[in-house]
Amino acid sequence: MPPQEDADAQRLDLVRAADWYRLKLGWPVTFDAVHRRLILRTGEPLDAVVLPDW
Repeated sequence: MPPQEDADAQRLDLVRAADWYRLKLGWPVTFDAVHRRLILRTGEPLDAVVLPDW
């Protein structure tokens, strides 16, 4: 797969993951397109989340 198509596919995977966390778990997850990462605000009820990188 060409590099641009691979990068687009990775972004789409992250967007889908953010939607899944928001819709299925009710977590306030956002997608940071600049850094290609998911953001989850944590606090008192949730201190950290550890997930596999897939």
